[in-house]
Amino acid sequence: MVMFNFLIEEKIEKRQYQFDDAAEIVRVGGEGKNCGLVYPTGTGKTLTAFIALDHYLPRGKVLILAHTNPLCQQHCRDARALFNLPEAEVNLLVGKVSDKKRAALWRQSRIVVATPQTIMSEINKGTIDCSNVAFAVFDEMHMANKKYDYVEIAVLCRSMNIRVLGLTASSGNAERIRILEKNYGLRHWIYRSIHDEEIRRFIFPKSERPVVLDYPEEMKIALRSLRARIFKLHNNLAETRLIEPIQKPEDWDRRLPFCRLTEMNELFPRLKRYVDAKKREESFGNGGSTWYRYIVLYGAYYKLMHLFNLFVTEGYEIAWRYLLELEEQARQPKDGVASSVRHQRNVAERILNNRDFARFRYVLQELVFEKKAHPKTAKLFELLQPSLARGEKVLLFSNYKETLDILRAEFALKNIGADIIAGNQFMKVKDQQAVIARFAAGEFPVLLATTVVEAGIHIPKIDVVVNYSMPLTGIAQIQRGGRAGRTAVGLIYYLIMDNSNDSSLYFAARATNKTMDRALKREQRIQQIEKEEPGKHMLRVKQPDLPFKSGLPETQSKRNGSRRMKSLSKKVVQTELFPVKKE
Repeated sequence: MVMFNFLIEEKIEKRQYQFDDAAEIVRVGGEGKNCGLVYPTGTGKTLTAFIALDHYLPRGKVLILAHTNPLCQQHCRDARALFNLPEAEVNLLVGKVSDKKRAALWRQSRIVVATPQTIMSEINKGTIDCSNVAFAVFDEMHMANKKYDYVEIAVLCRSMNIRVLGLTASSGNAERIRILEKNYGLRHWIYRSIHDEEIRRFIFPKSERPVVLDYPEEMKIALRSLRARIFKLHNNLAETRLIEPIQKPEDWDRRLPFCRLTEMNELFPRLKRYVDAKKREESFGNGGSTWYRYIVLYGAYYKLMHLFNLFVTEGYEIAWRYLLELEEQARQPKDGVASSVRHQRNVAERILNNRDFARFRYVLQELVFEKKAHPKTAKLFELLQPSLARGEKVLLFSNYKETLDILRAEFALKNIGADIIAGNQFMKVKDQQAVIARFAAGEFPVLLATTVVEAGIHIPKIDVVVNYSMPLTGIAQIQRGGRAGRTAVGLIYYLIMDNSNDSSLYFAARATNKTMDRALKREQRIQQIEKEEPGKHMLRVKQPDLPFKSGLPETQSKRNGSRRMKSLSKKVVQTELFPVKKE
């Protein structure tokens, strides 16, 4: 029989793997090792952490860190419900808590649930003392990077010999695992996948269905003009020799190797160094404007690629709204304004004053004013009709709040109840919680969400997850999929525009997650060998960084990806993570 110090046993669902893993966390903690815990989404990472931290509560304070206010509030509610402690000893320290109350709350608490920003702020002020902290839990530990407060707090924990437990559904590839080990001082990993026999007893099957969509003729006409405009900008910028020029295509309907936005972000520092160096050279003369031309070209290229992605992957109306923003920027006065406003005006003029772009604008305007349905929107309602008829609940993800606003209006026109949950820049936390509560109560069947609910937040009974926008990372793909199938068989749709940024993101995320699985299994094998042979230390090879590439002809991997998308285009592919038993 398991004996707890403060955890209320009657309120815990008995899952043996959680007790075994919590015991492992405590065991390696006694050896002075920090631990990383990787579970599939929705399989009880938090409860395993609670079982482990119960062991440390008699020794001192326990700190639970989460990266968002709603997630902190969820952890605080759970801790107050599951631990036999006075409510005054389990407290929340987040940005909205008054500065005057924070020190007192810290002193009186046995369990503190906080955002890392709040804790670092109070540490820097000297208002809290961490010397009596025995255990620290970092939820969604993959959020750590050089500039995030998780890293500074983890360094402080190591310096004060505070045991650390990191939680995540996806640690990333081998290189990312090395980074997490360095940032958190992790020396032990516990990993369970959806294929783990003990995990499978407690989760429902999930069916993943990538739905590949083709382009209607009017969309192809618009894209030919837009590609022609981007093609010219790309080759103008290629004069710097920082990117490779593209040969003029015979067919403007096929995908061209333009720079992706991530590559553009990497390119800008190099371009800045290039123009700064050229400004100092005599070859640029005394005009002073030649170097600035490339900065304007870069800005125009970047904004046109953003417009291109909106048009292809998000919808006609959101692309039209962005185009109108560009026209508004072009109308800004030349004189008497800030340099940033003047620069935006120059970039917008570079985009708009072009015959190819004018043709694209004309077609886009016709698509919007005639209320033509984007391929994704049309397919979305076709796919959801059977699920909504059965009374199932749907969670739809988009990376853009504006897309959700447009989709909510579309659902309203079809008399389908839908509401939006978005980040703190759009909604207050209490409004987010109210929307989730109304959705859970069954007031409306479709919840439209930005990335704010990808990680951690529990939303009960999601039957269908729709990825209207593709997850940007492998971690996000795992977390979105984990929203479905917690109480019944789950269905996950990916709406993928063929041969687009959608297909690139989809396959990149899948590849990342496969790499993570192999990397963590390798870590566990190494740990087992080192445990059986205590003096033996296995070699961990650092993965080399990939070189910067952009504007190059399609690589073999891109061609392979294109072939995979063509095979998916022929039929809707259903990938079951494990098969449903047929009656």
